[in-house]
Amino acid sequence: MMLCDGAITTTEQLATELRRYLPNVFVNRNVASEEMLALSDRAAYERDVLPGLPADQVPARDRTRWKRARERAVKRVGFSIGYFSGSITHNDDFQMILPAVARFMRDYPDAHLHVVGELDLPEELAPFSERVMRQSFSPWRRLPQMLSFVDVNLIPLEDTLFNRAKSENKWVEAALVKVPSVASNVGALADSITDGVDGVLCENSADAWYDALARLHDDAQLRVRLGRAAYDECSLHHVTCGTGAPLARFIRERQTPNVAIVFPGLDISGGVLVALKHAAMLHAAGADVTLVAPDVSLGRWNQTDGVRLPVIGCAGAVLRGRFDKMVATMWTTLDTVRFYPNVGRRFYLVQGRETGLYASGDPQRAAVSRTYGHNPEVIYCTISPWCRDWLRDDFGHEARYVPNGIDPALFSPCERDWSGKIRVLIEGDSQSEYKNVDESFAIAAWLDPRRYEVWYLSYRGEPKSWYRVDRFLQAVPHDEVGKIYQQCHILLKTSVLESFSYPPLEMMATGGAAVVLRNGGNAAYLKDEKNALLFDRGEDELAVEHIERLVADAGLRERLREGGLATARAFSWDTLEKDVLALYE
Repeated sequence: MMLCDGAITTTEQLATELRRYLPNVFVNRNVASEEMLALSDRAAYERDVLPGLPADQVPARDRTRWKRARERAVKRVGFSIGYFSGSITHNDDFQMILPAVARFMRDYPDAHLHVVGELDLPEELAPFSERVMRQSFSPWRRLPQMLSFVDVNLIPLEDTLFNRAKSENKWVEAALVKVPSVASNVGALADSITDGVDGVLCENSADAWYDALARLHDDAQLRVRLGRAAYDECSLHHVTCGTGAPLARFIRERQTPNVAIVFPGLDISGGVLVALKHAAMLHAAGADVTLVAPDVSLGRWNQTDGVRLPVIGCAGAVLRGRFDKMVATMWTTLDTVRFYPNVGRRFYLVQGRETGLYASGDPQRAAVSRTYGHNPEVIYCTISPWCRDWLRDDFGHEARYVPNGIDPALFSPCERDWSGKIRVLIEGDSQSEYKNVDESFAIAAWLDPRRYEVWYLSYRGEPKSWYRVDRFLQAVPHDEVGKIYQQCHILLKTSVLESFSYPPLEMMATGGAAVVLRNGGNAAYLKDEKNALLFDRGEDELAVEHIERLVADAGLRERLREGGLATARAFSWDTLEKDVLALYE
């Protein structure tokens, strides 16, 4: 218990004891089930209404019930009090009121005592044995009908800590069949019953109990009024349908905020890595983060930055859980976020204008564009000024913005020897048009192979037949990529469409040089002649010139190195953490 943040219990006395150890304690009172209420309503109907119906008004399906109800009504004579003891632990409670019960049975010859459960019948009641009806333990579904046979329900409790911690079940069970209760003014009974309104509370003395029984025996209208008020209170506030909201509110107020981040798949790419990094930061900040992806089986876990996050596979599955926040990460995931009903706030992390991924005429271009359209229930977030600008200018969204970051532990600086053969690294998928890898290899073809070695790093695409590749590296784990950069001198990057181009920043973080084609995704941090050398599309000769300048000019290399390392430090994830968390507020 001491490992918990709070506790849920059923009575005020239990709550008092628990608060000695825990600050947050909620009293969720025991209640009757909907089935118990239905059985009780039926028992009351069979007692009060059904026996009085003429035979011609009784449906054929109820004819047997009607006959039995009439037989019970005929047998019901005198005034009945009931003690539904349950376990043998209640013997002492009954012993406490025994003098009052014995006196009442002696003074009122029409009085009958119904006892259900394990109770040793005392010798004091032996003279009235013909008016004492005993039944052993019975299935709980029979309890409403047995309770409906009595006029008054007895609930004695000795005033002990154990009894004060008990709940008011016996009052509720009788109330649901409109039978009034006489109860000890102890614990939950005292907390629940309003004396003279929906029950009678007694101090634990023989005179008090005798007087209560005598008053109820003599006043049938009082019994009806107390029974009806008890029913009204309990059917509304002491059954499951009427009591869930406060408990749910208590749990919700103390619950860790939960976030679902939806992926089109968990194959590693730049966009997936960014979203996983955001997930890890949210988790570290105290959120309960779940990853949702269509291509995984239930029970899978994802390990990111030492954080183990659960993954729910949504393909063919039905999700019903509540999410405080839900985040779409690529255009194909937005519908899942928009149309999932049980969510508080919806976010769309836009990491690029994905219409550019498809050729003209492809119907998916229109589908992508619709995700940037009028979706007022969605909060748009992005990772580059370029995306922020076109989301505002073309689609009217004031998107939240925070740049991508880099992990200095994975991309650390190292010294390079520029006197020998120079390694030029080309990165990107050769099958992706917007990665424009062909232009990189067209530029590399101008370089003297005796002086320059070309390495090619790709997650998916293979080298084309005409590429000049001295070493091909494919699907290198992300935590190993930094070592590849450290072994190369220059990154040659020619993507034409990037929302935030990671490879130049990663090369700069290792102290290497970057020769890069300008695009909207690298304009956020690349400054020509300060931390990189830039060129425009088609300026292949200028790119070659940049590479040869780097090899020849140590001063230029040092200036770019210092500028690149400063940029990498400014874009470290640690520096950006607060801004990332603010995206999802």
